[in-house]
Amino acid sequence: MKKIKKYLPDIQTVLNQYLDFLTQLPYITTQEKNATELIKELSLINPTEGIFWEASLDISDIEIQCKETSRTGVYWRTWTINYEKSEGLAIEAKSETEPEEMESDDYSFYFRYSYDADEIYATNENFFEWLEDVKNFKKYITEHLNEVVIDISVFETGHPQNKQLA
Repeated sequence: MKKIKKYLPDIQTVLNQYLDFLTQLPYITTQEKNATELIKELSLINPTEGIFWEASLDISDIEIQCKETSRTGVYWRTWTINYEKSEGLAIEAKSETEPEEMESDDYSFYFRYSYDADEIYATNENFFEWLEDVKNFKKYITEHLNEVVIDISVFETGHPQNKQLA
């Protein structure tokens, strides 16, 4: 836990602000709002074994993603924070394109902390910049890249069906 300690206050602040932001959007369900409260209760300092949680905001172009059109370009934009003690804590912003080798100049961010190895893998450590990009998600919406989905969930792992807690 030594390597992550200096980042935890910023990560916790950004996580809470991200969850608060998502709960204000019209795309969120009551179950997802409940999940945000549970995520806020879980500790990043003393990670909970057997729990997986994720909070994501995605924008999709389903036609490109499902190859129902000859159009090319960005078909998926995501901002995600997820946690599972065995996998670590990850914060990411990325775009996926079709064809895959097509370059996107969209903002990208990758931060992963492994609790087991006490290692950080990151392309960026400015969590507040990531949060600002999320808050400006509408700038990525286009005529076709316009399907906005929020996914916030908490699961108890280790069960055959991964029991959903929220």
